[in-house]
Order: sequence, then structure tokens, then C-alpha cells
Amino acid sequence: MKKSAFCWSRFDSAVLICTLLLYGAALRYLQPIILPSTFIAQDMEEPIAIQHAPFPTVYKNTIDLDLRVWMRQIRPSALRIEVYDCIRSLSINGKKITDKGLMKCHRTAEGFVLKDTTMLRRGVNIMQITALSWRKNGIRITVPHTDPLKFVLHFALLCIIGFYGWKGIRKTFLWQKHRDLMGIFLIGALLRSIYMLSTRIWERSYDWQGHWDYILYVLQHWNIPLTSQGWQYYQPPLFYFMNAVALFPATLLTGNEYPLMRLAQAFSLGISIAALGAGIWIGTLLFPEKENQKRLLFAAGLAFFPGLVFHASRVSNDTLLLLISFLFFGFLYRWWIRGSERDLLIASVCVACGLLTKSSALPLAALLFLCILIHQPRHWRTSLRNVLLCFAILFALTGWHYTLRFMVEGNQHIVGNIDRNGPTLYIDTIEKKNFYTFRPIAVLQQPFNNPLNDRRGRRFFWEHLTKSSLAGEWELGDELYTTMQFLLMLIMLFAVLGIAGLIRTIRHQLHASLPILATGVVLTGSMMVLVMQKPVGGFQDFRYIPLLAVPVLYCILQGTDVLPIRIRNIPVLLLLLFYTFCVAFFMILLAH
Repeated sequence: MKKSAFCWSRFDSAVLICTLLLYGAALRYLQPIILPSTFIAQDMEEPIAIQHAPFPTVYKNTIDLDLRVWMRQIRPSALRIEVYDCIRSLSINGKKITDKGLMKCHRTAEGFVLKDTTMLRRGVNIMQITALSWRKNGIRITVPHTDPLKFVLHFALLCIIGFYGWKGIRKTFLWQKHRDLMGIFLIGALLRSIYMLSTRIWERSYDWQGHWDYILYVLQHWNIPLTSQGWQYYQPPLFYFMNAVALFPATLLTGNEYPLMRLAQAFSLGISIAALGAGIWIGTLLFPEKENQKRLLFAAGLAFFPGLVFHASRVSNDTLLLLISFLFFGFLYRWWIRGSERDLLIASVCVACGLLTKSSALPLAALLFLCILIHQPRHWRTSLRNVLLCFAILFALTGWHYTLRFMVEGNQHIVGNIDRNGPTLYIDTIEKKNFYTFRPIAVLQQPFNNPLNDRRGRRFFWEHLTKSSLAGEWELGDELYTTMQFLLMLIMLFAVLGIAGLIRTIRHQLHASLPILATGVVLTGSMMVLVMQKPVGGFQDFRYIPLLAVPVLYCILQGTDVLPIRIRNIPVLLLLLFYTFCVAFFMILLAH
């Protein structure tokens, strides 16, 4: 049988498929089974018999459960139990649990972990639970990623997939010509895979329930919902329909929501890895082969930067927009340096896909038209023709959606739920100094963001944006406090280098670098204008403009050329140190 350079043999393919099936079966075997149980909420006269999951969702009530749980012969050493929002009391097989962490209201962010001393026994177990609900959360009993058996399964899966991934690409042209870049790509893909496998859909994710409800709605109805029907239903539909198509075969095999969530996360992981590949491709366009060190440092920055890795586990349209943004910039820049009209048309299609994914893609449309107008100002007829052609593509692909939302449904805002945000999300004071102030000492003292009040610097644009690129809007705990401080100190040093690189680029490579500089100006400028109009603290988050990583990394790497030759290795070593601490950041985060 003739072997293709990129394909596996039939035996390899069979082994890989069997591995995936065995992995899924093993995870299912470890998972406890909820048997027919009883459920009674406040004001109910008699308990309800529940034959199978899911349990009824209630709102603002006290719930009493007699939960029957089956544990198999091979069982994990820990279980995470989440019952609505607050567990008031818990008894297992007649023994009352008095753990201090039990009474915490978890809001599906942590859950109470049953360990060896309180774990369920093999066979049937009776869990008597009193819980409180003020939202519409249900019941989840899952195996935490820190469990040794689950860790071994994850590790074995990643090793086998990594081996076959390397075997599949080692004879390709890309591997032969760009072995170092492909190595960074594989390591970045591995980091994203570890992060996704260790992270649940609601951890470090924005409005996850709203996005998941949208996917479930599409799976059930296969049409676009009205904006008024859900918190995230105003969003453009592309991401949710792609997920529905990917998950539909699984719905024929299981009605359990949790496996579908994990499959949706796996879909996001694939998109995130593809975005990494697109980002590395951008690096090969920005830096010629003779600047291979810059290529490698650029690729490593995209591979390990926390704000980009976080997308690997999020079931959100932010993840798809990341891929589309990188593809858009790659084709736009290749058109800029080569002049191929095909690349320009592909870039305009990418913008259209972005607009059908998230309203945050609007700056990409502005960037597209700006670059067309400044590319060849003397050939205005060609520029005008390209503008009209790209506008026709955007209107043909996206006009129906905006007609539906604004003319048919009568929406008044692109961000459809903006009027439903609580007052605590709004920045207290909007002043000019908010957009040029950066306080290094204050940033190091408070390395994490808080979008609900101004005490952690959310009103200062650059402070919030910088911190969000590393940790989003979350307080990640004391374990990461020092690591965050060190990463932020390095970013401040790189900012000086980036400014020097920006000045050098303007002086010596202005025309070739105009798309890069325009990207930084348009993305940050549009975000500033949005915050001025709607002063919501969360609008300053890096996740809305992840493409900003490209011009920032480019200017930092160009700044190394400003230094004398004898000390140019110093910023290179600092960058390598930064990337090492980024990896350590994730190891500490997942360990705790």
C-alpha cells in the first residue's frame, strides 16, 4: 500500500480510533451513576420520583434530595459534587459530613470535593442533601482532574495523540522546512490540550451558560432565536450552528448534557489549535527566513501566552473569532506585500465570517477598508473598486443578519444585552486620564482584575487590558500572586522595548508595516471609543481584541534591533524566561 506523506496507515488510524473509544469508555466507567431518586422543593406537598437525570431545575427554593448513587468496582479517589448553588447539609450512607468547605456557596465554580475519608463506597450509596438554589443550576457529580486515575487517562491520551500527531507530520514539507516552528506548534497544542482536559466549561469562562443555552437551542430547533429569548441570543449565529453540527451525532448516542459539554470544549480546542497554526503562519510572513530567531520567538509568544491559551476550553464565540482574526490578518498582510487580489477577497470573507461570529469583528472591517485606501493612494480607482468589491461581499454574507436583528426584531444595540447589565459593571468615573494612565506599582500590588468595582484599577484602560491578557477578570488565588507579579514586571520591560521597536518601524519600514501598525491603532482605538460610549469595565478585556498580540509581539521583536549587538541576547533571554513562566503559570493554575 502506498503511503501518503501526511497520512497514517490503516493500522495507525485504527489504533488512534480505538484509543479515543477506550478513553471515552474509561471516563464513563469512572463516572458514578445516579439511580432513580427522590426530589422535593420548598412548597411541594409530596416528593417527586426522578427515574434518571437531569433533575428538575428550580429557582429560589430550598431542595431536599435522597440521591442514590452507584459506584463501580474501579472507582476514583475523589468526586466533585455540585448540587444547585449551596449545599446546606450532606449525609452519606447515614453519616453526616461536617467538612468546613461544605457550606460554601459554589456558584458552579468549585463544588465540594469528596475525598478518601468521605468517598462513596462501591455499589449503591444514599446521599441525603439539603441545598439552596437561586438560579437554574442542576446536579453534577464529576471526577476532578486531580484524581490520579483521571490524570493517568489524560496523560496516556495526550502521549498517544502526540505520538501519532508527530508521526503524521514528520514527513510533510512543513516539518522538513520548518521543524523548529512545527515543534513549537506541537508544544503549544499540547499545552492547550492539557488545559482543556483539566478545565470544565464553566471555569474561567464568560457567560458560559448563555452560550451553552444558545447551542442547545440550535440543536433543538435549528433556527436563530429571538434576542429577547436568552442572555446571549443576540449573538451572531455562526459559532453556535457550527457547534450544533459537530455535536448532533453525539446527541443520537447520549442525552446527558455533561458529555456534550466536553465535546463542545474539544471542538473549541480544535479551533484554538488551528488559531495557533494561523498565528505561526503570520510570523513567517512578518519575518523573512534570515530572521529565524524572531520567527521562533514570535511563534512561542502565541503558543504560550495565557490570554490566547484560555480560549482552548471556552465554549464561546470568542474562540472562533480568535481563529478568524488571525486568518484575516494573514491574508490581508499577504495581499499587502504581494498584491494578490485573491488574498484580499479571502480576507473580506474572513471579516464576513467574523461579523457572523461576534460583533467584536467590526474593527476588522474598519481595518480592511483602511488598508485598501492607504495601500496605493495614487491608484484611487483600483482602491475604490476593491472597497466596493469587499463591501459587496460583506453585505451579501452578513446583510441578512443585521436586517433580521435591527429591522425585523427592532434591536437598538449591537451588543443586545447591554441595557440589561447591572450598575456594578459600569465604571464609576470616565475621564481622559483613564486612557493614558498606567501605574506600575498599583498594578504589581493588585495583579488581578475585578470588573465589579474600581478598587483594582478597572477604570484605567491600559492597566485592565494588560492584566486581562494574563488572567482575564478573575482572582486566581494566592498561589499565582507572585507569578503574576513577575509576568507583569516583564511585560512592563517589554513595553519599553516595544516602544523602541515601534519608533524604529515607523522610521525604517513604514509602508511594509502599515497593516501591523494600523491593526494596533484600530483595535485599541475602537475599544477606547466603546468604553467611552458604554463604560462597562469588562469591555476592556483582551479577549475582545486577541489580534492585538500580533502587532505587540512584532514591535517588541523589532525593538531588539535597536540595542547594541553585544547585549541583544538579553531581551531574548528575558522573552524565553517570560515564556517559561507562562507555562509555569498554567501548571500552578491547574495544580490548584
